Amino acid sequence: MGAVCRQAGGTIADIVAKVTGQSTTDVYASRAAGKSFADIAAAKGVSVDTLTADVIAARKTALDAAVKAGTIAQAQADAMLANMKANVSTKVTSTAPSTCTGAGPGSGAGKGAGRGMMGAGRRGGACVTRP
Repeated sequence: MGAVCRQAGGTIADIVAKVTGQSTTDVYASRAAGKSFADIAAAKGVSVDTLTADVIAARKTALDAAVKAGTIAQAQADAMLANMKANVSTKVTSTAPSTCTGAGPGSGAGKGAGRGMMGAGRRGGACVTRP
């Protein structure tokens, strides 16, 4: 579902850039300097409540489009939205960069650790930040 949100311009960085009039590059630079999305938005006069509502609205729009396209069922969209609502506050206020590709040890593109038919996998990879 993350890809659907990203393609719809619904990443938190995209939304912060939009509501603050900055580029996503500037938002990522501020994140790399240790600021949370809430800090970045507040510096431009946007409250954390407004930012959180905009993030949820963008994600809901992306989920609604995915349901309409038949990519996911409504029940899946409802569950995903509930999960997003439960976690968005932490993501908005965290100072930890959220630019990880998921390529850390044992996850995402980290080459796995399975022992499938093709032999033992190797773990590796690291979190990579975007400019």
